[in-house]
Amino acid sequence: MAKDPLEEIKKHQEAIAALTNEAVSALKEKRKELLAEVASVESQLAELTGGVESGGKKARKPRSPSVDVSIEQVVKAIKDGKTNNAQISKALGCSPAKVKAVVSDSGKAAGITSTGERASFAYALKK
Repeated sequence: MAKDPLEEIKKHQEAIAALTNEAVSALKEKRKELLAEVASVESQLAELTGGVESGGKKARKPRSPSVDVSIEQVVKAIKDGKTNNAQISKALGCSPAKVKAVVSDSGKAAGITSTGERASFAYALKK
């Protein structure tokens, strides 16, 4: 007499499940080994390059603390000959964006005018 087809299907499904579990276990073990190898390579890179983090990126410099800048300081810098955001920010120890924000908030009231765009951009004081 022939075997029951439903029992054959169930037997094959169990075999497939067992093979799937074996394949998953093997792949997880391989991944574990490869991650260990990657960590070793990154460590060697760090030794040779002086501090490469995971992912191949260099460590960022820590942020410098924010500096408060007053409109009076900006006006003084302009009087001292600093005419653009980069020069003023360097003189005051802050970012160019901070200078731009202070000038856009209070510059008109302080008599600051601007001329030009991009490379020729400059601040001046009304006389």
